[in-house]
Amino acid sequence: MAIPQSIHMPELRPLMVSTFYSEFQNGGTLDKDVIKKNKKEMEISTFKICFVSALQFIFFAECCFGNSLFDNYLESSIQNVQQENGASKIANATNYFGFGLYNKLQGNDNVLISPYTMASVMAMLYLGSRGITEREMSTALGYNMLELSPDDIVLGFQQLINILNTNSNDYTLKTASALLVQDSFHILDEYKQHLERNFGVEAQEVDFVNRPEKVKQAINKWVAQKTRNNIPILLDDPLKPNTRLFFLNAVYFKGLWKSKFDSENSNVLPFFNNGITRTNVVMMYMTSEFPFAYVPNLKSFALEMPYQGNKINMLLLLPRSRTGLSELENTLSSSSLNYIDSLLRKMEVDVLIPKFTLKETYTNTLKRSLVDMGINHLFGHANLTGMVSEGNLYVSDVFHKTFIQVDEEGTAAAAVGGASVVGYSASSPRFYANHPFIFFIRHAETGVVLFMGKVATL
Repeated sequence: MAIPQSIHMPELRPLMVSTFYSEFQNGGTLDKDVIKKNKKEMEISTFKICFVSALQFIFFAECCFGNSLFDNYLESSIQNVQQENGASKIANATNYFGFGLYNKLQGNDNVLISPYTMASVMAMLYLGSRGITEREMSTALGYNMLELSPDDIVLGFQQLINILNTNSNDYTLKTASALLVQDSFHILDEYKQHLERNFGVEAQEVDFVNRPEKVKQAINKWVAQKTRNNIPILLDDPLKPNTRLFFLNAVYFKGLWKSKFDSENSNVLPFFNNGITRTNVVMMYMTSEFPFAYVPNLKSFALEMPYQGNKINMLLLLPRSRTGLSELENTLSSSSLNYIDSLLRKMEVDVLIPKFTLKETYTNTLKRSLVDMGINHLFGHANLTGMVSEGNLYVSDVFHKTFIQVDEEGTAAAAVGGASVVGYSASSPRFYANHPFIFFIRHAETGVVLFMGKVATL
């Protein structure tokens, strides 16, 4: 079986990484002006950030409980405004849902989720839902609050996908999508067309029943290729022979900071896990101009660091107190982002942030979180008759797998030792992330949060 190596869409290219799997069955800031530095230079040339996600295995199981120039310019301008409005509405809904999900995943561990990808997958499910299942999802996904109709959602996602996938020479963004369907299983044509036209999905028939091992190998090979081996294996075991649908999306993003870190200023310094336990990590330092603010009601410092091209940025929130992350999380909401943006002012800032890698997998915890958000019937007595005519499907499980790497190229040759000293400016505001913090990867134009997470332990 061959899985398509790329999905060619004339109007849209999706930015998402997801998987559906269907079954036919039942602290305080660092207060130092000088630090010790390695004598031997770290062999580092640039700073890069790379995100890879393989998100959401959705298991569907069959239930056993029943059955002129100016005119042209004006028209183009109106269309652009309409597109931005549609995309912005979906961005708002996505952020609302993402914060709700994040809040359910709080704890002492690191967190890494993709609100955009999760919202995209849930939107696809929503379009196939009816009745109380549809109403529950509309509330949890923010559609009811924003008064979005199904047509608004379809159009908004199509517009958002088009905007996000604009080609750029400043960063690497690769996406691909595939929907695998058991050759004896039928999904409604209208639903299938919605996925193909508006979410960049291409359906392909496979044989889960008789060739499960071959399907597993093909899926893992496809995922490894699309994620550049950052996620080399998606499935450890073959899918069950009663699998009916497997929806697979992949995204790979790599961006370089607009203001790069100088490798000579990188050093091993303390980071306080959960604000308490000290550990040594590689920290990167620079003084440069960034949008920066102190956010009083969050008792936190905010720093926005753009990537090359200025289309995507990382927003970091650092509690003023070393142990203030929980209080920040309890106060934070999607509306906080607009408030933070209104406070940001560009100024020279001393920045110290750690090199880190997060690999997170969510299975049962994610399902429980969605249920806690009010999505109940989807996982039991679901009404998905907008997807299939029989009306006997429900989602039995959800998986979300993410990967993020924030590092500097050439760090493998780094060494520790010596007594060189680097002086830090005492006049500039300081953003020293030596204790737990929250971060967001955002699309600047639409404001949609592509990734969000927290670094609690390193």
